[in-house]
Amino acid sequence: MKQKIFFLLLAITANVGTTLASVKIGDLCYDLNETDLTAAVTYETKMYAEDNYAGLTQLNIPSVINHEGKAYQVKSIGYAAFAACKNLTSVTIPNSVTTIGVDGFRACENLEKVTIPNSVKSIRWMAFAFCTKLPSITIPMSVDTIGEDMFYGCEHIAPVYNAKFFIYLPKTYSGKYVIPDGITAITDKAFADCRALTHITIPNSVETIGTLAFSGCSGLASVSMGSHLTSIGYMAFSDCSSLTAITLPNSVKSMESMAFERCTSLNSVVISNQLDTISYKAFAYCENLRSVTIPYGVKVIGYEAFVGCSGLTEISIPGSVTTIGDEAFIDCTNLQKMSLPNSLLTIGAYAFYNCQNLTSLIIPKSVTSIAEDHPFSECKSLSLQLPDWFRGNVSVKDCREVIYY
Repeated sequence: MKQKIFFLLLAITANVGTTLASVKIGDLCYDLNETDLTAAVTYETKMYAEDNYAGLTQLNIPSVINHEGKAYQVKSIGYAAFAACKNLTSVTIPNSVTTIGVDGFRACENLEKVTIPNSVKSIRWMAFAFCTKLPSITIPMSVDTIGEDMFYGCEHIAPVYNAKFFIYLPKTYSGKYVIPDGITAITDKAFADCRALTHITIPNSVETIGTLAFSGCSGLASVSMGSHLTSIGYMAFSDCSSLTAITLPNSVKSMESMAFERCTSLNSVVISNQLDTISYKAFAYCENLRSVTIPYGVKVIGYEAFVGCSGLTEISIPGSVTTIGDEAFIDCTNLQKMSLPNSLLTIGAYAFYNCQNLTSLIIPKSVTSIAEDHPFSECKSLSLQLPDWFRGNVSVKDCREVIYY
């Protein structure tokens, strides 16, 4: 057993490789990997220090360096390698580099020119954040990993995109914006907190909208979605407080949690017929929502999907729905009318809690499970019809009338 553990540790060590302590070669410091003879550019003094490469103004990173008779290929720009290099004005990255690390050039406040080669595949979180004088940048097609907030605080930069990705719109942008045709993905936080953005046109080429892509765009009043959109990310349009209506094209198959949470002016929603699940808090606290069209095809109305939609007065549940999740309609205080289909199997805990103006609800005999935890509590106007087998098994004490059949 001990022998097996020894050889396992030996194999792990061999895969990790040997990294030497940081060495300075020419003007730059590197972490060297002796196993694969690669190098990562690293910081000179310590991360984020004001004297980090203080004398550096124009940076031309070599593709190969030599140390003690060995040649090392420069493959990456390390974590915060040039962060806070306030005198740096231009950067040329060699065609050997594949990764620009987290905070790689963060807060290089005088940086005006960056050349990124086609070898780069990954640009990590906040790599160029707070480079306040950077006017523009070209992201090569080789890049397939885009870190969050890559250009956060770069408010004078031109919109950043390439033929695949839309990456960043400065938060100071005002008015309408049309995403160029051909782009297939809107990356995470690409338009987040663009509070003066009023309208966005998403072309037919776009297939995915990333996490928090338009979150906090409080002035965004309308969105035109293209016909090939398939997925909408987590909190993609949350807190778009001026958005009044949304129609999800029938190409949309996936909508992640909280996609339209707290869109407080939203009054009309049409949901895609390809969408299987209305996800967790998808339309939570959309307090002015009046009209929701749920097409045949939707199977699950998820946990807290419409929580706090106090303006909703009527909703029709199609014959494809099998599950109404926990707290799905909790605090829909003005909901008056709802019909449940014969496809319905499950009603979750607190599903209709505090729907105080709901007057009538018939639970079809297809339903086999109703959570014990107060699904109809505080529904004081409700005349509820239940299959007889739920007698004594479901809390109905707050209902105005209960009829078993």
